[in-house]
Amino acid sequence: MGTSHRHHASVAGEPNWGKASSAVTSLVTAIGEGEKIENNPPQNMTPRAIERKQRSINNRVQNNYRKAVRRLIRAAGGRQAVSSGSSKAIGHAGIALASSWMQTMAEIKEKGLGAWLNEHGVDTLEGKSAHDIFEIITGFIDADITSLDDTAAQAALQYVMGLIEDSMDDDDVEGSLNEIMSGDDVCEYIDMFFGVYVYSHLLQDFSEKIEKDKGSELEETSMDEIRDLIIDDVRRGVNGRSARDIDWSGADGKAFMQEEFDKIIGALTQENTKDED
Repeated sequence: MGTSHRHHASVAGEPNWGKASSAVTSLVTAIGEGEKIENNPPQNMTPRAIERKQRSINNRVQNNYRKAVRRLIRAAGGRQAVSSGSSKAIGHAGIALASSWMQTMAEIKEKGLGAWLNEHGVDTLEGKSAHDIFEIITGFIDADITSLDDTAAQAALQYVMGLIEDSMDDDDVEGSLNEIMSGDDVCEYIDMFFGVYVYSHLLQDFSEKIEKDKGSELEETSMDEIRDLIIDDVRRGVNGRSARDIDWSGADGKAFMQEEFDKIIGALTQENTKDED
């Protein structure tokens, strides 16, 4: 999963970015130790001793993962700047693209899928699969931002649109989309978007360094583990309010996005208030 070209983090050089990098290195080291003890348990250790060792490693993984996210957020200007979208390093493109995504979904629900596609130059759905339709919809979701922040946001969008597509009734795409926008699932998808968005920044900023220092196999294992930790925290740690009656084209929609993103940051870092030390 190594990056195909070099990424230069927009917050590199900021002291907290260096601390985030150190936390990621410690995290990957712990993951590597966990892999080693799981695949080749030491013959001179009792099962109970191995269990204690694994528990200790798991605690190090959790602590360093949260520390890495927390320090990356601080390097980008702090929790308030990031969750409000005012930080151009992390947050701005995420809030903007998530808002564009929800506005698009709301327009489709209001106008009907066929009419919306027709407005965007697609004359017929004949011969188009659910995947084709989702590719078309995703292609029109844009925040008009070009940056590494937007790259991370686009990766998150692709992920959640994939989740939505997987949950679809292929014979009734419009009905499935309307059901999502009319229920509470939409908030879960928004939360997942922001979780994967944060993960994508970690991937952009640190995967190349991990691959160089630790090798491609451990880099891939580690980034998969970090992604799974983030997704698990999102699923367990956030109870978002209903998004059924939000006006996604207005200030209420943006405020909702900022509030949910702040909750996600809190869940990932285990911080209860903005910019907590």
